Amino acid sequence: SNHYHRASHEHSYNTSDHFLSADKVETSSLITASSSINSSHSIFESAVNSVSVSQSVAQSLIFSSIISLFTISLSASVLLQIIADIYNHSLSHHIISDQTYENLLRFLISSSHTETHF
Repeated sequence: SNHYHRASHEHSYNTSDHFLSADKVETSSLITASSSINSSHSIFESAVNSVSVSQSVAQSLIFSSIISLFTISLSASVLLQIIADIYNHSLSHHIISDQTYENLLRFLISSSHTETHF
């Protein structure tokens, strides 16, 4: 039992060591991220200035794209509705006619009877 206790203790030590290294990695990645944000801040500022000029153009473009998207989705839903109607219509007219269905049932029943004879 002493050996088992020692092994479990070593294992717990390893896991804590792993967590420490993970923390180190996390903080270093955070530092690099913040430094990259600082360097790209000036780029963002100049981009914002140019965007404010073309904002009205962008708004009109966004508006037109929203309208086109709405039209596409509307036409798609209408098309789906038509397809669903056609599908339901074909289902109401039985794909397999009643006569064929009865013949199939008769055949199944007769084949099962012949099986019981053997």
